[in-house]
Amino acid sequence: MPASGRASTIPSRHPTQPLSRSRHASHCLFRHELEWAREDGKLSKAQRDAAVDDLIALVVGVDGILQTQAGSDAAYFLRQTGMAGDTARAASVGATLLKAYRWQYIVSGALEPRFQEILGSLIDETQMKRVLDALTPLMYARPLAMQRAMS
Repeated sequence: MPASGRASTIPSRHPTQPLSRSRHASHCLFRHELEWAREDGKLSKAQRDAAVDDLIALVVGVDGILQTQAGSDAAYFLRQTGMAGDTARAASVGATLLKAYRWQYIVSGALEPRFQEILGSLIDETQMKRVLDALTPLMYARPLAMQRAMS
């Protein structure tokens, strides 16, 4: 019982609820994988090259959004903490936020083993090299522990 002496009013979750959600998510992923493979089968080499270009453009576009957001968030944080005039700190805060956002929204997904496996099965070596070349400048955003483990 909480310190107030009253019983909690927060309802407990049914013990199978997380498992049910996990099964649903797994089923959805499986369907998406099948759809991805089916759609890929309709593409010519030139269309697949264009799709790789689109994937790279998507990553570049998302990264542009992240750069803008990190800059805005850093500026807000620095104003709120009274450190807006500290140029060195501003650069550090902006860089730290950008690194975190890149990890969260791009790099962690690109390093997901199942994604790599499926993408690798659908594109050729030259196309994969183009994707990896586009992602390489963002890989610094891996958490330090992961960087050490992969070294």
